[in-house]
Amino acid sequence: MKSNLFSIIIIFFCAAISSARPPKVIKMIPENGAVDVKPGPTKIRILFDQDMSKGGHSLCGGGESFPEIVGEPKWASKRAFVFSANLQPNHDYSFGINCPSAQNFKSVRGEPAEILFVNFKTVGANGVLTKSSNVEKTPTWKYLSHLDADTRSQLVSFERFFSSCYQYPQEYRNASETQKTRLEDKWIKELSSQDQNAIATAASYLGMVRSQSAAEPLEKILSNPPGNGRLRWTCTRALGQIGQNSSIPILINLIDDTNANTCIYARVSLAEITEVYFGRDKEKWTAWHKDPSSVTYSRPENTTPAGTNQHAFERLRNAIDNAYSYKNLKGLDWDQLYDRYKASLLKADNPTEFANKAAHLLSHAKDKHIWLTAGKARIGSYNNPKTPNVNSESIPKIIPNFKKCNGTISKGKFPDNIGYISINNWSRHKESEFTQLYTVLNELNNTDGLIIDVRMNSGGSEPIAQEFAGCFVDEAKVYAKHVYRNVGSPDGFGNIQERILKPNKKHPSYHGKVAVLSGPVVMSSCEAFVLMMKQVPGCKIVGGPTQGSSGNPKPHDLGNGVTVYLPSWKALLPDETCFEGKGIWPDIPVKFNRKSTKSNDPVIEAALRELKR
Repeated sequence: MKSNLFSIIIIFFCAAISSARPPKVIKMIPENGAVDVKPGPTKIRILFDQDMSKGGHSLCGGGESFPEIVGEPKWASKRAFVFSANLQPNHDYSFGINCPSAQNFKSVRGEPAEILFVNFKTVGANGVLTKSSNVEKTPTWKYLSHLDADTRSQLVSFERFFSSCYQYPQEYRNASETQKTRLEDKWIKELSSQDQNAIATAASYLGMVRSQSAAEPLEKILSNPPGNGRLRWTCTRALGQIGQNSSIPILINLIDDTNANTCIYARVSLAEITEVYFGRDKEKWTAWHKDPSSVTYSRPENTTPAGTNQHAFERLRNAIDNAYSYKNLKGLDWDQLYDRYKASLLKADNPTEFANKAAHLLSHAKDKHIWLTAGKARIGSYNNPKTPNVNSESIPKIIPNFKKCNGTISKGKFPDNIGYISINNWSRHKESEFTQLYTVLNELNNTDGLIIDVRMNSGGSEPIAQEFAGCFVDEAKVYAKHVYRNVGSPDGFGNIQERILKPNKKHPSYHGKVAVLSGPVVMSSCEAFVLMMKQVPGCKIVGGPTQGSSGNPKPHDLGNGVTVYLPSWKALLPDETCFEGKGIWPDIPVKFNRKSTKSNDPVIEAALRELKR
């Protein structure tokens, strides 16, 4: 009897562990990697290994390789996600199911699904497979060998993940010289548009074709105060491809930009233009630019053959020691951990085994923003699932006049003139859906109070969140700060950077009472949104503390088929307190029990009481 009881306990315990694992894709239609997909209208089906939240999704990517989506993507079942796409013949397609900046495919427990990079190719119109037309997807970086191992690995991983944004413009390839000039003029003109996605695409194209006329307008964009991150690193990358000496001063200035990706591309671009490399050392770069003979330069060399486990171990150790922003947060003895796991890592027979063993080493940090990839596999280092403080299935029944506007935005209105808006992600890949957000805000502009529910929102694009939060302030305010790891500085970190919320003059403003519903699923860019709204006069944060998980993870290629992602910054409150692992506490805490909330929501009730005061 005791034996049977023990078996039952073991089975239950294993099931509990299994259910707490991050979701992963177990099947794709078309299959991931397929090279014979039929062109035309196609249903793309994604099947997960566990029940998923229907509150959001993140299909990441862009450019010519991103499928042309027709209609609204939807959940066909608890585990199957489907969207229709119009596929062109003889075309390479790629997109991400979740990505570092947007992870809204989540389990019902709120755990983001493992990131998966999907690619497939269609056959020609006649059904015959031909060679890829996208011959030049990314430029050849001539001076990769000049870079330090950390910058080189981040560049390689970053370019691989965002390869869909770096495709050579097909219309330019076979154009005449006159047509090419017209295209370049067209893209340069688009650099002055108000559409930041259009600007980023134009900048990418101008860099790919190495348009010498584009350097000056790109430099002008980068001379403006920091804003859209993607826009900044795309322009910085393009300057490196164009290769004009006039760009050197602004690239030196961008070495410690507030956007980490921009910092990487500033260093890479400087190496491309100058054929020398001084890493993050702005003083040396500046001195060299004034007088090359005044600075001694020697190329970095690898002491261990690339591709070996020994080399990968050295890169892993270097990345943790020099790039991991929260290395000292838990007081771990990393040297002891390196010694403990080194022999096991060196004996790994393949990249996946190495990644799994490295994950065991890294699990001691208990950091959800650390993971590794080996081929298509994503290996997490730590699983700490959070249960949301909302019953999403009961919301349509609780909120009067509830309407789901699209996959991201829902709205409602209480009889006592209090509005309700739910936002379940800030994904830049769904920017078109946020147009509806401002329509809804305008509809609710005359309400006495407004509830903004982000309890199922785990982040996305911070600039998109800034735009919306800007509708609630009349003057610029510092809402958060951060500091990047900088091994060259005395304390190991660069200068503290402020993040500023500015009034949004393009969209309707709101001056009624506001309550923001928050909780344990809220993390990353949505935690930043909560901090923004704390700057709104009279706004109250209601619910539970946020997750306290924001690290801006960056990839580090270990050279043996494994890439490790590590947080690159410390996220700080306006008073410069680090909130990693602590979260942002609400003004009005509310206990939440999922079992007793099928017909009521205590967080919404608390917000209503506050707004009616």
